[in-house]
Amino acid sequence: MNLRLKAFAIHLLISASIVSIFFYFALLVWYPDPYDYFYSSFNILKIVLLVDLIIGPLLTLIIYDIKKSRNELRRDLSIVALIQILAFAWGVHVTYDSRPVFLVFSNKDFYVLAKGDVDLALLKDNALMPAFWEETKMVYVKPPKDSEELTALYKDYLMGEKPQIALRLDRYLPLTEGFDYITQFSIDISEVKKNASKKLELDKFLKARDNQLSNYVFFPVNGTNKKATLVFERETGKMVTMIEFEL
Repeated sequence: MNLRLKAFAIHLLISASIVSIFFYFALLVWYPDPYDYFYSSFNILKIVLLVDLIIGPLLTLIIYDIKKSRNELRRDLSIVALIQILAFAWGVHVTYDSRPVFLVFSNKDFYVLAKGDVDLALLKDNALMPAFWEETKMVYVKPPKDSEELTALYKDYLMGEKPQIALRLDRYLPLTEGFDYITQFSIDISEVKKNASKKLELDKFLKARDNQLSNYVFFPVNGTNKKATLVFERETGKMVTMIEFEL
């Protein structure tokens, strides 16, 4: 193998290793199913893949010339590396900043919230702080203890002193702690069955599972102008899947 092909191969191997780690976090940690339905990182990933895995190594193949002086070669390779680093840093920043960090239950619905949608400084429970290597946190908003507190919450929002209730991170609690409470707000399946198209979607889900409707609870979920239905196991509170259809 000549030196030019060797340089190309080394550059490609290094780029592929770095991009693979990035893709792992982007696809399996930051945007796992079903959150990728609401927040797609595909366009950004395409750019990172194009620049860092294809254009970068190809530029090395083109500019690597043993006839150049060592300083010239070092300068040219440094420019290529800088282009890659800048493109990669931009891709990581945009992908991470747009990632869904919370699946929050508030007022009978779930909402998928991206990092840019919330003020993390308001979060009181440090255990709920989204970490770089962690998936989306599932939480619910602490319900008001009485009508007076509810009125105060809406007043704070209307006066512009606090964000809307779904964005009140100071009231977030782990979903596992309140799952029994929120099941009372799940979708009324008896009403769903009255609609032919919705009943069809429900039957498709049950057929793919155990056909035991009583084992599951269903909730509407909203995010980025899309709506769907989340399915949880009634006993464990574990999210089973998402139906890309509003029941």
